[in-house]
Amino acid sequence: MAKAVLEFSQEPTIQNYQYWRKYFIEKETPGLLNLFQVVAIQQLCNN
Repeated sequence: MAKAVLEFSQEPTIQNYQYWRKYFIEKETPGLLNLFQVVAIQQLCNN
């Protein structure tokens, strides 16, 4: 999770978001996916 947040904060692109979204879906971790989505939205709204 930390790596996903760090990488997305350094490169907040659609492709990067989709990569991590797919990663959490494949790992079957809906809680982490939800948390990542919240962090990504907050970051995009605060820029």
